[in-house]
Amino acid sequence: MAQILNTISDVAAICLADSGMPSDPLLPIISPRVIKRKHRAKNCPYTKEFLEDLYINKRLTRKQICAQLGISAGVIQGWFTGLDIRLPADLYAEATGGQDREKVMKGKRLRTALQRSNSHLNTHKMYEYNMIYNPAHPSCNQDGYILEHRQIIESQIHRFLKSHEDVHHINFTRGDNRKTNLMLLREADHKSLHWFMGHCGAYALGLIEEMPKPLKLKSPAFWNGEWFDEISVETFDRISRQNKQTVH
Repeated sequence: MAQILNTISDVAAICLADSGMPSDPLLPIISPRVIKRKHRAKNCPYTKEFLEDLYINKRLTRKQICAQLGISAGVIQGWFTGLDIRLPADLYAEATGGQDREKVMKGKRLRTALQRSNSHLNTHKMYEYNMIYNPAHPSCNQDGYILEHRQIIESQIHRFLKSHEDVHHINFTRGDNRKTNLMLLREADHKSLHWFMGHCGAYALGLIEEMPKPLKLKSPAFWNGEWFDEISVETFDRISRQNKQTVH
């Protein structure tokens, strides 16, 4: 498993090489967030001074600013992050009941560090999915974690997954990330696969007499080194049997 996960650096180098960018494995750590911050600041139609006047001088809350400008909380958060707008220490203490900003941020950093070191694999779980610490990944969350099953698939197909691509767990166990238990397919095909699997189960139990027709996929699906344009009952049965025979 460790060997599979370590290949993500090679995946990053391949993807960067294909894009014409320098094959620097550290580049994804910096560039996506910096670009996102600059993009947010660039899309803001107001100046930093105008927003600071509302937030700091006039003491309006973010909710009040949203109501006045007719925007959502997510938009104002993006603008404030992009323009680096924050309350001074004295106003922050006043707004938070006397809390010290530095102590609050130190506590957050400490909790993040403890979370990252919660096991020798440097992983934790989210909704029963295994997360692995990899801040170099362009799709990592704000704490630097990426879903382990997506990273394992990426190491097999040698590219980063797109947002519309899902990874299905054959036995529905979210923490079972063996290669034989993971299937890559489009989000729309993923929903169709669940419907197809339900009909396969009903056919196997004798609840329906007619064998389900092969599921034609909108895009090829990937499983254990194979690509499929469609999934039949026989294909699904072979995948399930081979997955059960694979030792954890």
